Order: sequence, then structure tokens, then C-alpha cells
Amino acid sequence: PEEIFYYIYAVLYSSSYRKRYEEFVKIDFPRIPLPPSHEVFKELNVLGKELVQLHLLKHPALEQTEIGYPVPDANKVEKISYDKNTQRVYINKDQYFEGVPESAWEYRIGAYQVMDKYLKDRKGRRLSLDEINHYMKVTKAIQRTIEVQENIDEVYKKVV
Repeated sequence: PEEIFYYIYAVLYSSSYRKRYEEFVKIDFPRIPLPPSHEVFKELNVLGKELVQLHLLKHPALEQTEIGYPVPDANKVEKISYDKNTQRVYINKDQYFEGVPESAWEYRIGAYQVMDKYLKDRKGRRLSLDEINHYMKVTKAIQRTIEVQENIDEVYKKVV
């Protein structure tokens, strides 16, 4: 059952699948295509499992991130902005997360821009160490999700 779940999870993250079945997904339950072979099933299963681990923030790759948070004790979220030239997400005039790729900053789930929404929900508060680490992990998870989605699209072409 878990392997089937991972397969379905991967299929639902395929950009090709989402475009093709966009209208059906809005009004009905998603239709999941059967894989043409056991090899394709296994490939999507592995990619789906990786996505699940990423989205639960349990993937081993999330333990170390390249995201920086350089200014000590300037943790209050005041004004959020993104500078694509320096790849920095500013939370106030002094403090920022650095090394945030534009693709991660722009990533959306539904109508929400994930990285921006997380900080907006904390506006006026000081970020705790756990929240800072969580933001860094989520950034890395989104970066890897984008890469895995590209791999899923390559494999999904064999399904349709």
C-alpha cells in the first residue's frame, strides 16, 4: 500500500499530469493512470517516497542547508522582501536569509507563495531558533521538490 501511495503522490506532482487533468481535478476526484510497466511504477514510487520525506521534513538532505542567517539578535519580522540579485529574503532592515533561490521564493502551493506566507504569518513577532531552522529546512525542501518534480515529469512521459 505504501508503494502505491508513493506512486500516486509522484503522479499528482507531475506538471504534465496537472496540466492534462486540471479541469477534472477541480470538479472531481483525480484520475490516476496505471503505469505501463513495473519499472515505471518503481521509478515513480521512489520519487514519490522522496517527495513525502521532503514534505514531512524528514529527508536526510534537510539536515544541512546552504541558507544563511547572518545577523545575531535581529529576529523581529517587520517588512518582508526578496532581492533576487543577492538571493536574500529580508525580514527587517538588518536581518535576512541568504542563499534562497528565486524558484524557491516563488514556489506556490495553491494560491500561496510558501516562503512569503510563512513569514507574513509571523509578522510583528520575533522568530525563535526553531522557526529559523524550520524556514531553512522548508527552503531546502522546496528546492529539492522542484528538482524531483522535473525528474517525475521525465518518468511520467512514459505513462501517457
